[in-house]
Amino acid sequence: MHALSMYSLSMRDASARTPDNKSGIVNIKKAGIYQHIINFLKTYTNEYHNVDGSDKSVIHVDPEWIKQKSNFISGYIEYGHYGVPGKLVNIKTNAKHAKTKNDSDIYHLYFCIYLPSTSDRGIALFHKIHNTGVKTVFENEFNNVYGKAQNIALKLRIRPITTSAVASDYMDKAKVKQLVFERFKAKELLGDVVDGLPEDATFDIVIKAPRGGVLGSLSDYQVKKQNAKYAKNIVMANDLCGKVKSKIDVDGSSRVTELANEGTESRIILSEEDVKMKDNFPQYNSLNIFAEKLAKQLLNEMEK
Repeated sequence: MHALSMYSLSMRDASARTPDNKSGIVNIKKAGIYQHIINFLKTYTNEYHNVDGSDKSVIHVDPEWIKQKSNFISGYIEYGHYGVPGKLVNIKTNAKHAKTKNDSDIYHLYFCIYLPSTSDRGIALFHKIHNTGVKTVFENEFNNVYGKAQNIALKLRIRPITTSAVASDYMDKAKVKQLVFERFKAKELLGDVVDGLPEDATFDIVIKAPRGGVLGSLSDYQVKKQNAKYAKNIVMANDLCGKVKSKIDVDGSSRVTELANEGTESRIILSEEDVKMKDNFPQYNSLNIFAEKLAKQLLNEMEK
């Protein structure tokens, strides 16, 4: 399965404490992030590089894959893993090929970055094949390898986003299976065990849904929603269903999206309705046109 995962991109002061601390954001043009990303990608063009801090992962970027167009940077990053011997099998012919511990599987993954010079933020779209993608590798390598080598004081931040319509749909569809009430002080609920606790000790209450049941939808626990049933005192509503399918309009056409609890990642499932495929792989020109339209749309909504 092919998908495009959607993220906001910014350069932030290293002292900014949270991803949403807008005071830490530096204007993209002033940060010089466009040229930094080009230079960063070119550092991986001469060979396969081991990923910083990982166990036997590699990345590579052919210089011919790096495309620049106005405020866009797009292309492909190769990413793979090695270290475990095995074999490859052609399922049509049953021909087998040995795979040594030094042979790496390689994924050819598209990316699209939109960086308008007048904005504090940009959009980053990363291609995923099943569950394999390079967003985290891209962010870590930029900050921990390239950024340190260039003495860049700012940090690149790439955070998941989606449209407000998809988020609202997700809140209504996602089913809560566990709640956490945090930092309670009503010690009488603990019985005799309270006698051994310090005076200012607090505790958490975990409420689990019955087997096969749920505790309501996520929107029931949304603090700012007027008709939310149980917003007060809830600090965590988790163990939601793995993925919620919704739809997003891109250039006037409806496309299927998935929003998952894991990492709050929102992604568009790619099919031949969206992009042209060859041998079940998205073709660059078609995928790039689609991605540019999506990136502009996401930034427009984000800045409303």
